[in-house]
Amino acid sequence: MPVADLMRLKRMIRPFDLADAIMVMRPLRLVKSAAEVARIRHICQIAGDAFDRLPGLVADGDTERDIVRKFQAELYLLGADKTPYTAIGSGRGGYDSIIQGPLPRRLRKGDIFLIDTGSRWGGYFCDFDRNVALGRPTDKARRMHDLLWQSTEAGIDAARPGRTAADVFRAQAKVLEDAGIVLGNVGRFGHGLGKNMTEPPSNKPGDGTVLEAGVVLTIEPSAMYDGNKIMVHEENLVVTDGKPLLLTRRAPREMPVVEM
Repeated sequence: MPVADLMRLKRMIRPFDLADAIMVMRPLRLVKSAAEVARIRHICQIAGDAFDRLPGLVADGDTERDIVRKFQAELYLLGADKTPYTAIGSGRGGYDSIIQGPLPRRLRKGDIFLIDTGSRWGGYFCDFDRNVALGRPTDKARRMHDLLWQSTEAGIDAARPGRTAADVFRAQAKVLEDAGIVLGNVGRFGHGLGKNMTEPPSNKPGDGTVLEAGVVLTIEPSAMYDGNKIMVHEENLVVTDGKPLLLTRRAPREMPVVEM
């Protein structure tokens, strides 16, 4: 709602006033119903199908914009209602941004690219990414991908009732730090997910939000290498009374390769 409309509404309802209800709404929105989880899982499966087809969509000479257009078209054909967020990063041996829009940069053999999508179905979002190499990636990039996969595993396992969002961060960070890897500069390793692509909590130091069954999270570790390069991994899950339930299909441990 534009600010001018909000202020006009505020004048129209006098003598009543508007009140900030975020402290009431946040705990109500934190735990999702079974029906909400089903919608999130459905859009995760749609996006997962599109990611499975992604390597086959890439053609020699494609730009970032070409790849994003084809990927978004695939999402719509598979049943997504909207694809409000599709970020891509690419570069030789890796990428240096995980949030920028598609550029006219032409991809070539030796590049690695990431696509991260926040797509929506039935009013609910998925939010996850996949990495793809054009030709065999370097040993360093392959190791980074594997460590992030292991870090994601640790984050998934840590997402249990009674743990905090900070605990989920620490489980992911420990895998990378024990391997001598510099943590990504994003500031958190995942967040809540639902009617908005980004909801509380944040998996970061200091977030003491206690997890309970029905909380939907992204698990999103990132790491730095080769100076300014960053790599990220992401999955979506729902906390249950027992083992967390993945809503996405698990990414392959080895980075998919498109032969150029």
